[in-house]
Amino acid sequence: MNARTLVIVGLLLLALHASAVTAENIKIWGLTSNGTHAMVSYYKDDGFHTALYDGSSFYEFPIPRKPVDLNRTAIDYEPNEWSYYDELNPVVVGYFNGTWIFDGLERLAFFDGRTFRVVFHPGCSACMVTEFKSGTHNALFVSRTVTMLTYETVTMFDGGQFRWINITGDSIHVAYIPSRDSWLIYLRNGGDLYENSLYLYDGSLEKLLDFSEGFKVYSMDSNGSVVLLATNYGLYSYNGTINKISTMDAYLVRWDGCWMLATSGGLFTYDGRNFTKITDPGIRIVYITRVNDFWLIAGVQKGQWRLLKYHDGMFEDLTSELLNAKPWPPSDSDHLLQGSHERRIICLVCALMLFSLLLLLKRRV
Repeated sequence: MNARTLVIVGLLLLALHASAVTAENIKIWGLTSNGTHAMVSYYKDDGFHTALYDGSSFYEFPIPRKPVDLNRTAIDYEPNEWSYYDELNPVVVGYFNGTWIFDGLERLAFFDGRTFRVVFHPGCSACMVTEFKSGTHNALFVSRTVTMLTYETVTMFDGGQFRWINITGDSIHVAYIPSRDSWLIYLRNGGDLYENSLYLYDGSLEKLLDFSEGFKVYSMDSNGSVVLLATNYGLYSYNGTINKISTMDAYLVRWDGCWMLATSGGLFTYDGRNFTKITDPGIRIVYITRVNDFWLIAGVQKGQWRLLKYHDGMFEDLTSELLNAKPWPPSDSDHLLQGSHERRIICLVCALMLFSLLLLLKRRV
């Protein structure tokens, strides 16, 4: 082996080692979907990053890192003032009404596909979003204070205005019930203000029931009519009454066309009757979201974060692709950020226009 070959082999080994170190040192902070595309936020040595995934490629979202970045033409920044973006460190938390929503240091940000708009965090400058759920007409933020006094609050967002809901606790989880256009809210408080309750919110709060003292809810989601609750006592359902359906130790439940459950024993699907275990992803799952006909799953094992794609019974590791995202903007960016709901509306409008044109031509004939 000559000197030239040794150098090439050495460079290849160095590149492979650098790639492995980079993968080990990232931490995924956010993963959400609009039905057809996903956004992923992660942290590595040079700061926070967010990438959009269209099912085949990742695109690096242009987060401003210095004042000159505000003059980019790929997207507009509002306001165009550096103080709004300095140390923002945005993390994607959800999607609602055609807009991607980010949580940042003392601020929230919104991206509608063209403009990245930053506002100060409503009602709590020292809060971080721990949970975000979208409904038909509004969405709910669950936020936790990051001061010495730690508690969680709930804020409603209708796409333009924020409204604080009068409920505060040590632990809060929410789920939207479309059939009733209302919200289910779990509240747990300790100490002198002890409470462990389930509430219904449809403009006002109504307490539905109290749980026993040791009962804890880890996660909730709704399939439109039934809410599943992952608890330390097993899996429960709520549809007017609370019922235990399994002793399974699920800690994360997600509905998006079917139920996906994360447990200490791996991933399961649930069809309302039977649980089916799927291939072990080899990570402790933290995020689950659905994009088109596949699932994106993020988690960690032995300090290494991974982003996986699950489709047709197989897992594909997308972590390296995420870290090598293509430059913004994505191809066909005008349509890339529209969710499945927006696309259905556009298709309907186009169909109506075509129908009207055919009627007009028929009358002229």
